[in-house]
Amino acid sequence: MRLVDLITSVTRALTRPARPASRPATSRPGSRPGPSRTGPKPGAPGGSGAPDRGSGPTATATPTIPAEAPSREAAPQVAAPGAGGYPPPVLGTIEYDLLTMPAPRLSYAPEDDGDPDPGEIVWGWVPYEDDPTQGKDRPMLVVGHGGPDGHGLVGIQLTSQDRADRGVIRQRDGKVWMDIGTGEWDRKGRPSEVRIDRLLLVDARAVRREGGVLPRDRFDAVVLVLREHHGW
Repeated sequence: MRLVDLITSVTRALTRPARPASRPATSRPGSRPGPSRTGPKPGAPGGSGAPDRGSGPTATATPTIPAEAPSREAAPQVAAPGAGGYPPPVLGTIEYDLLTMPAPRLSYAPEDDGDPDPGEIVWGWVPYEDDPTQGKDRPMLVVGHGGPDGHGLVGIQLTSQDRADRGVIRQRDGKVWMDIGTGEWDRKGRPSEVRIDRLLLVDARAVRREGGVLPRDRFDAVVLVLREHHGW
């Protein structure tokens, strides 16, 4: 080799940068460095198996979200007798269905025996028309017997709200009312009226009390209007 070439080769070797023994692993920009692999693995012999509590942020327990609390709105309460509507008793009153039941036997037979009889005004549970499962205590005039077995009491609703003069029949909102005057059944002495267009089938055992007796002449007038209205 020529001297010039030898000097050139030596010069290049001395000026060439040294190559590192091993290439370190590179990470992607923005990535977090991984855990050191030099220490023992959790759970391995020589390791505690528990995370190092001396480094890193302190772990906090995830708060438990309580279940939705039940509504505090009070459940509908059953009203007591005399305080408004309440469900009917086992033995109560239903509307008399003239399409499926025979025409009632009208009669006048009041007796002072403590039992409800035709011609007497009694108090008992009467269902509302728009919701038969609800009702209230109301006075009724017993006008006879009827029902599927023919032994039930037949009554008509009575009210002390003035809707017509005595003996006068008045229709209002499709309802027919007849004035029957005053009597011992109303302590305030107010004129009363009976409803002609709606009949009630009453269980005698559900009658709460008796209020008085309607005089025979007034009862006969009511029966006459009932027969004419219902076509008996």
